[in-house]
Amino acid sequence: MNPLKAGLVAGLLAVSSGAMSENLIEILDKAKKADPKLLAAGFEQQAVAETVIQARARLLPGLSYSIEEKSSDQNIVETPNNVFRSGQQDFDTSTNTGF
Repeated sequence: MNPLKAGLVAGLLAVSSGAMSENLIEILDKAKKADPKLLAAGFEQQAVAETVIQARARLLPGLSYSIEEKSSDQNIVETPNNVFRSGQQDFDTSTNTGF
């Protein structure tokens, strides 16, 4: 074969294979986006990765704190009871819970 023809054939093959590889890559990307089995496998992989994160979170220390304030008032006008005499009284209660 003539060296010029051989070079021309090699060049054409290189150009056509480059164009074909781009087309194949595009076709593969479209197939990945449309194939339900591949999509399901991708979602399953994400779910497994999330369970690892959640399992690790259970090993971390937790922290909680709460504050509660209550106020009670009573106004006794008249009573025969010696424990609760007449008058007004206020009862304030604060509760702190934490750790």
